[in-house]
Amino acid sequence: MANISNRTYYILSIVGIVLFIGSAVMYFVFPELVSKKVQEKLPLRNDSESTKKWMRVSVPIYFRIYVWDIKNPESFQREGLPPQLVEKGPYTFREIRTKERVSFSEDGTNVTYHDIKTFYFEPQLSMGSLEDEVNVINVPLVGIIEKLYARKERTPLTGEIFVGMINRLIEASGEKLVMRKKVREILFEGYHVKLFQEINGMTSRFNIPFPSPLPNNTFGAFYGKNGTSPGVYTSYTGAGNVMDLKSIITFRQRTKVPHWTGDTCNQLLGTDGSAFHPKVKRKETLYLFNVDLCRSLYLQYERDASVRGIPVYKFAVPDKFYKAPANEPDNACYCTSEEGMRSPLCTTDGVLDISTCKKGAPIVLSSPHFYNGDLSLFQRVHGLKPEKRFHETFLEIEPITGLVLNAARRIQINVNVRSRKEFEIVRNINDVIMPFIWVEETATADDAAASAFKSRVQNKLVIGNALIISSCVVGLLFFLVAVLVLYQRRQQEQKTSDTSSDIAKKNSYSSLPQKDTLPNS
Repeated sequence: MANISNRTYYILSIVGIVLFIGSAVMYFVFPELVSKKVQEKLPLRNDSESTKKWMRVSVPIYFRIYVWDIKNPESFQREGLPPQLVEKGPYTFREIRTKERVSFSEDGTNVTYHDIKTFYFEPQLSMGSLEDEVNVINVPLVGIIEKLYARKERTPLTGEIFVGMINRLIEASGEKLVMRKKVREILFEGYHVKLFQEINGMTSRFNIPFPSPLPNNTFGAFYGKNGTSPGVYTSYTGAGNVMDLKSIITFRQRTKVPHWTGDTCNQLLGTDGSAFHPKVKRKETLYLFNVDLCRSLYLQYERDASVRGIPVYKFAVPDKFYKAPANEPDNACYCTSEEGMRSPLCTTDGVLDISTCKKGAPIVLSSPHFYNGDLSLFQRVHGLKPEKRFHETFLEIEPITGLVLNAARRIQINVNVRSRKEFEIVRNINDVIMPFIWVEETATADDAAASAFKSRVQNKLVIGNALIISSCVVGLLFFLVAVLVLYQRRQQEQKTSDTSSDIAKKNSYSSLPQKDTLPNS
């Protein structure tokens, strides 16, 4: 280093400073550059790679169904005791999702399609067989009773006539409030409801309409929903504005749903939940439209997490979402009961009355096991054990792309069973929101999907950041080495200068004339 001039070290220090500052700036700029590059490939375009993946979801999706088996049907119906419930399942289905009849607008900013869901039973992933027999609430019967009760209240004379006839029909048909059915019958296959057929025959003689809400007079929780679409969607492609990517514009050619009592609750907000806009922030609220809920729901940031080594943000449905209309002003327009805010369905946290979008059927949705529900729900039924990790709905989202890498959607279907003194079969029961089944739809990026993401996004960030940090360290080393050498040389020069000055002073002193020493007298 002795042969290297100071000028070289000065240049080296400047290079080090420039390299350090430039690398520090790039550390913050580089992720944005990668993000923009990724964003260019996200919009849905004809025959693009992202469109092909969107049209046929390759990530494995599982649809698990749990059935609530009533262990004390007689004492529940005749003595009014709380139902003793036992969870059966899961009965697991592989879910295949495809987009069909896809049509892009002329300007490419929106796309119209049908979302087809097809289910295949997976015995090896199930705890039980579809041939299992269970005791479940008689959903069609409860629906008939509630419809007739409402008609009786509106038209007392006609209602009284029908009530007497229905009581005799129920007794003659052998219908029970709790029925024993095979799992396959109450899920996709369905079973024929003879009582509806008899009611239709009876009412037609009096020219009084009482149409059956059931297709083919057949009831099943998912009857007619295998390999079908709930309706036509129109969504943004992201070509106009990538931040609108996959946001739903219309469903069934409507910009709002018609089920609730206010525009706020009827809004179509968000995507279908499979993906969101890029550059997701922790502080934002994410919306998705759920056909089964007949509404949009929202999720908020909970914590950072990781899916197969990929950093994600976990978003979950907040407590506020589950608040009763009477207890949360933002939820007030979800109260559709004729009783208004006095109705238990509007004052009880954790339940959503969706009868208005189920042709008047007394269907109530909740989280499984009434998770986040009011304590009063647990006083009417026994056997439920809510637990956050098993029963919450959440999404884990990669923030750069907005892709959902892990998700669980969980919904419980309940029936609002009420005591009606006019109908013998429900005269002795206590009012109860009766759990029927609950479903869990999960999707997690597999190794192939995770590897593809890492090679396309994460590895570029890791390698780029590693190079930037290395450059930053090298620049800092250049600067420190140059400064240290220059400092040492400066010290050496100062030391040499001080030594030379001392020698000069000493020589100067020794050259002065000396006085002769005189001898003593």
